[in-house]
Amino acid sequence: SRVRRIRGAVVAETKEALDVLEREFKTLHGILKEEQAKLEKSRKTKQLTKAEASLIETMQDAMESSRKRVSKEVSDVDDIVE
Repeated sequence: SRVRRIRGAVVAETKEALDVLEREFKTLHGILKEEQAKLEKSRKTKQLTKAEASLIETMQDAMESSRKRVSKEVSDVDDIVE
């Protein structure tokens, strides 16, 4: 039936959305780590300042929190159609 086809399409799209979400956030985390390494390498002491370390930690935490919230919302859509 038409409803079954639509439901199947929504399920497939939510799975794809979750996959893209994971890949994109993994990429963002990788970029942040690369930039952190560049900053560390540019320092004579090879260490970040407290402000820089705090900024990176804050960004990592914010990205993880955002990833979890978006993932939950996508999963909620999936749950509704199942």
